[in-house]
Amino acid sequence: MLTLIIVVVTVVLVGLGGFLWWFTSSWDAGNGIPWTVGVHARWAIILTFLLVGGLLLAWRVDRGEGVDPAEAQGPGRTWHVTDGASLVDSPRRGSVVAHLPPGTAVVEVGRHGRWIQVTGPGGCTGWVEQRSLF
Repeated sequence: MLTLIIVVVTVVLVGLGGFLWWFTSSWDAGNGIPWTVGVHARWAIILTFLLVGGLLLAWRVDRGEGVDPAEAQGPGRTWHVTDGASLVDSPRRGSVVAHLPPGTAVVEVGRHGRWIQVTGPGGCTGWVEQRSLF
């Protein structure tokens, strides 16, 4: 769906650029002012960059490169604790439920911003900052 949106926006921008190209050429038609060629060349360059940039972005999103891999997986994903972390009962200022040593495997249950709700060893559930997991 995101690819379709990117392609549609790219086509609309290229169409708008084409209209502006036509408008600048008809605006100065018949006057024979040489700078209109420069205007057309500038619009051609801008349109080319918009089209190529939009298509490259759509291609990257299709391949999954434009999506954060952590965001792509979601609940059920198994994470591992990096350098030790505290499991807290709520995001941000929660009370510590347990300390998780490095390498501990936890399973994602939910998310709230940069906080991930996990189930740790022994079934204890709490929140850990994403930067503490890999």
